[in-house]
This record gives sequence, structure tokens and C-alpha cells, in this order.
Amino acid sequence: MNLVDPEVTKLKLDREIELWHENAELYRRRGWILLARRDNEVDVAFLARLTLGMQQVPLVVACVRFDFSNYDVWPPALEFIDPYTGEYTAPVVPAVIETEHGPRNLLIGNHPDTGRPFFCVPGVRQYHTHPQHSGDSWLLHRPGREGALVTLCDRIWQAMVVNFVGLQLTLTTLPPAAGQPAELRLQLVSGNVQVLEQAAGAAA
Repeated sequence: MNLVDPEVTKLKLDREIELWHENAELYRRRGWILLARRDNEVDVAFLARLTLGMQQVPLVVACVRFDFSNYDVWPPALEFIDPYTGEYTAPVVPAVIETEHGPRNLLIGNHPDTGRPFFCVPGVRQYHTHPQHSGDSWLLHRPGREGALVTLCDRIWQAMVVNFVGLQLTLTTLPPAAGQPAELRLQLVSGNVQVLEQAAGAAA
């Protein structure tokens, strides 16, 4: 359904891409990688540094597809995707921010329209179409460009990349009589990096 002339939407998205390229080096240093732009869709990967011994290995902790259809009468939709296939995949790390009430995960499960987890912030279509946010119209946020490509990338980066800690490895073994093989689990871990650094410094 076209509510906005496709040429107008294209021009607006062209401008979002222009603004990206104006600061492309900064975004690259942050680990924001613009993978593709097709019609109204933009794919962006977010990299974090994983420390393994003396080396730092880049790791994709989030890959997102933005759908700018009918922008900016509608805010962009946001889906998490596999960077190889472009197909939907569940996010692998939480999107935790600190609030006055304690840590809050911005990833909310099972949006009524998609049944998938969504990034629950103003400026995202899934946020504004959720019944619990019916009183928070997109039009209230539109003047502040809360649905802009760079604005949303910054919010994802702050919530999912800046707080990335590393890998947690769990090895479970049982006696041979139990008949169960050993199990090795790897899990990406997020947390308040500043608090963890302070705790490490205090323990040293």
C-alpha cells in the first residue's frame, strides 16, 4: 500500500544514505557496516570486538533490515536478519540500557503483527503499531527525526554493541552411566561494561 509517492520516499531515503556517507568513517570505527540498499530497504550489520587471548576478533552481534516504505508518513520497520541470507533470525544478544528503574531490555517478544521480537523504541514501526503504544503516535516523534537511519543505528549500537562483554562457555559432563554426551554451550554476553570494569579494577 502506497501512502507516499514512491519517488518521494526514494528521495527521502536517498537523503538518509547521503547523511550516512557524510560520517561513514566514524560509523565504520563504531562497527556499523552498511551491507545493502534495495529500493526502500537498508541492511546494516553491527560489529563488536571479541577479545581472544591477545587478539581482538570482529563479531556481528546484530544485523538489521530497515524498511522505509511510506517514509516518513510511516516510521521505518526494523527486523533482525541473518547477514548471509537476509532471512529473519532472532537477535543473539539482548538490547539492555540503564534506566532510573534499573536495566531494561529493549527487545520485546512476539509483536502481534509478526510474532517476532522487536526493538521497542519510538521511531520504529513495530513500536508505534503495538497496542500498548497506541497513545504514542509516530507523528509526535517525526519532527525530531527519531526514525532517521542514523538515529536508530545509534540506539541499536548503544543497546546491543556498547554493552557487549564477550562469550560465556559452559561445559556440562555427566558420568558415563548416565548415557548422555558432554554438552558445550557458547553464549554471547552483554552487561554494563563500566560497572564490570570498575569491579575488575577493585578486585585487582
